[in-house]
Amino acid sequence: MRITRHKVLSLTSIIFLFTILFVTQCGPQKSPEVQKASSSNYYAGSEACMSCHTEQFTDWVDSDHDWAMKKPSESTVLGDFNNTRFTADGAEYFFFKREGEFWVRTSTAEGV
Repeated sequence: MRITRHKVLSLTSIIFLFTILFVTQCGPQKSPEVQKASSSNYYAGSEACMSCHTEQFTDWVDSDHDWAMKKPSESTVLGDFNNTRFTADGAEYFFFKREGEFWVRTSTAEGV
């Protein structure tokens, strides 16, 4: 039997396809939350992490980092944004609200 370039390419393609099928079907299974999150571009929410990372999730809930990741609203923003000025390390910060949004104007020690 003569092996031609066409037969080698066909055999290589078949092996490649079976390898991909094997890896995708036999690899580690993702939770439905992770599958959904990785299949489209949307925010999965912190609860998607809870099933695999229970201890870390419990430590994180209500932490400063948890609060910092919440969508800004009257109930989630803890700072005073009523035209408040704050100076630290030679820089000035001005906290204010504009059209229901929370804003901070800053300047560096150089006045920028």
